[in-house]
Amino acid sequence: MSLPRALDYPLYLLVRVIIAVVQAVRIETCITWCRWMTWLMYDVVKMRRQLVDDNIAQAFPELSLAERQDIGRRMWMHLLTMIAEIAHAPRKIHSTNWRKYVHIHRKRELVTAMLLNRPRVLVTAHFGNFELAGLMSGILGISTFTVTRTLDNKYLDDFVIRFRELNWQFILPKMGSAIDADTVLKNNGALALLGDQHAGDKGCWVDFFGRPASCHKAL
Repeated sequence: MSLPRALDYPLYLLVRVIIAVVQAVRIETCITWCRWMTWLMYDVVKMRRQLVDDNIAQAFPELSLAERQDIGRRMWMHLLTMIAEIAHAPRKIHSTNWRKYVHIHRKRELVTAMLLNRPRVLVTAHFGNFELAGLMSGILGISTFTVTRTLDNKYLDDFVIRFRELNWQFILPKMGSAIDADTVLKNNGALALLGDQHAGDKGCWVDFFGRPASCHKAL
């Protein structure tokens, strides 16, 4: 259920205040807060708890209820920690110190492929701290165009885009950007796609852990 449009700006201000507080304290303090918030969201408020448990049970039917609940709690811990890392990243991670915070697997192969003078398509997912991938590509001197879903709250969407476009990453909206994406590739650009985004009724339907899932035809 979407919130009334009148609440968009107050919600945006609340998010900005929370981000400011997170940025003002040490990341270790943020991790402690995340543990408390995990307990609050999963065990007290029980936000999306049944949905998360159903999905885990579908993917891992051999797990006990206690094991599924442990994964559910770690899901919230990961999500909250990721938000804290994103808030801290622009102030902490730079071209001179990124090795202290980020490890790039098969770095030579990745950078070599990204610097080829030809169209490049990168396919990733909502896995790990995917937001830092765009930040790191810019730090490495590689400009990318990333297709993302536009947030319903325009103020929050503008705020998130400003973060994502800090280091030569440019954002294309998921809906209506086919021509722009084609232009990027024709100009030997790098186009980044999130392969696990829901493609709607017109997508390519595939079996995913025994359930139908809509994937983008382009992938």
